[in-house]
Amino acid sequence: MRCKSLALTLTVALGGIASAQPGPPPQPPVDTTITSDPGPPEPTPEPQPQPVVQTAPAPQPVMQAQTEAPGDRPDGFAIALGLGYALPTSLETPNITSARIRLSSGFEIEPAVRIANESTSTTVKAPMVDDVESTEKDTTFSLLALGRLTLIQRGRADFNVLASLGFTTDKNNPDGDFNTTTTNSFGLGWGIGVGDWFSPHWQLSMNVLNDLVTYSSTKVQTGDGMSMTNSGTEIGLTFAPQVFMMLHLYN
Repeated sequence: MRCKSLALTLTVALGGIASAQPGPPPQPPVDTTITSDPGPPEPTPEPQPQPVVQTAPAPQPVMQAQTEAPGDRPDGFAIALGLGYALPTSLETPNITSARIRLSSGFEIEPAVRIANESTSTTVKAPMVDDVESTEKDTTFSLLALGRLTLIQRGRADFNVLASLGFTTDKNNPDGDFNTTTTNSFGLGWGIGVGDWFSPHWQLSMNVLNDLVTYSSTKVQTGDGMSMTNSGTEIGLTFAPQVFMMLHLYN
């Protein structure tokens, strides 16, 4: 009996000690109220401006204007077309044309064509009879190949020596029947020329040609279906000039 009382006394004592121990501190109340206005947002820091680094502009290429080559003559290779007069002829109608191929050295190759047609009328008046009129026609066709070499230059002027190779046919037809004379000739010649460059693109030239070697054949009509032919060759430094004046335009 005494043992039970002692055990009960110990149990009560231990319970009192446990109840005397301090508990955890009280927590503050949590505000669970939801508000609709969250308030002004916190200001965000403004971005700082970045320093601007100035670079020197790249140099622009200098555009050089295309200027015409200095001088009074074409520079380098050039081609020209020309028109002129083979004298004697009427200045109203040009009768020779040519093209020139100018090399960078100044040497020129010039093919030329000449076409001339001349008509002469003669009227004979006599008393008591009707007037008698006769007409004579002369037609010339020539093909030439010229070489031009400049020997002397003085300012705008050139002095040239010429070499020529050509073919010419001349037909003379007097008034009447069966009396036409046709002459065909092949020739190698020489000559001189003077040119004036009043612009790098324009030249006015005066030229004189003479035959050095000539082969000619002449056919003369003597009747219906009948003719007589003579041919011959001439060699020599003759002076029987063929004069022609021309104006050329170069590119």
